[in-house]
Amino acid sequence: ASRQTTAKTNKQSQRLICGGLKKSINGLVNKVNVSNIKAIVVDLLRENVIRGRALLVRSLMKAQGASPNFSHVYAALIAVINTKMPEVRATVQSWR
Repeated sequence: ASRQTTAKTNKQSQRLICGGLKKSINGLVNKVNVSNIKAIVVDLLRENVIRGRALLVRSLMKAQGASPNFSHVYAALIAVINTKMPEVRATVQSWR
């Protein structure tokens, strides 16, 4: 019974962490613009972007769909992150 309780608690913790990561990534992507892109990149790199790379890609795709005028900003953001973390590039390429 103790292992089941521990496993259930771990799943709940993972969901909370993942939910927090998703909110953080979405918030950063939604506020990125030309003037603050450097700060946003730094903030994203502080997050667990490797773990949340699919969340990042999904968030960028939704943001671009909602605001096509910012496509150049989103492209620049993902380009910089790709240079720092190639794992994200593989995720972007798999979404094609």
